[in-house]
Amino acid sequence: MKIKEGVLITFVIIASLSSQNLFSNDEMPKRIVSLKPVITDTLIAIGAGDMIVGATKYCELEALENRPQIVGDYTRPMIEKIVALRPDVVLNSEENSSRRSFEKMESLGIKTSFFSFSTPDEIVSSISAIGATIGMKKSADAVALQIKKEFIELKKRWSSAPQKKGFIIWGRRPIIAAGDISYMGTLLSSIGVENAAKKSSVPYPRIGVEDILTANPDFIVDLSMGSEAHTPEEAWSKIKNCDAYKRGRIYIMNADDFRPGPRLPDALENLARVIHGER
Repeated sequence: MKIKEGVLITFVIIASLSSQNLFSNDEMPKRIVSLKPVITDTLIAIGAGDMIVGATKYCELEALENRPQIVGDYTRPMIEKIVALRPDVVLNSEENSSRRSFEKMESLGIKTSFFSFSTPDEIVSSISAIGATIGMKKSADAVALQIKKEFIELKKRWSSAPQKKGFIIWGRRPIIAAGDISYMGTLLSSIGVENAAKKSSVPYPRIGVEDILTANPDFIVDLSMGSEAHTPEEAWSKIKNCDAYKRGRIYIMNADDFRPGPRLPDALENLARVIHGER
């Protein structure tokens, strides 16, 4: 598929601005700690999985021959463990991160680098920037460009489908939805979906049962994780009068598939097929 010249130029500019030159060409990192699952996904996708020596307990590491050590979760990195691993660089994202922990690591001489995945453009540019940071720009650019192509293909295939209104739910205690300015909210129109949480001015608004009943969505996608997972009937019994409930259109799906990284286009394609049927 051909990408329009303007789109490609925009991608190249964004990727270039996001690149972080922490290393000279002759001292590229060989030992990386990843503190976000999406960064781990990206490193594996660009062929740098064998460089990962530390990761979070939420990262998916089954594909790696040498399992990295677990060094914390999203917000609480175990600094002593990280220091003991002697990483060349620690990679993290701007979302849900504690700057204080990273200031501590930097004071101990550990290089750190942050990336943002808040919008579709940032997803693409950050993948490229991660590659530039660790000396694998060519392979990272290829992955980033492929994702950009897949986003365009999704829009071509699904944006003309009869629009359906729905909520994307990230958590149920309290109920947290994907707002219009989140990366998921931004991409929903590409697959023929009207975001029922579109009036929110924040990326992930907290909503109530009454908000759902008032919106009366055609469907609900439940991405809540861990111990929150139940059958749709158990989880959403308080909205029995909602069309989505009455028509059996509450879909419990795997939140990990919808991380803002290399797996996202496939997850959106699957979601579009669930909502609209095959095209």
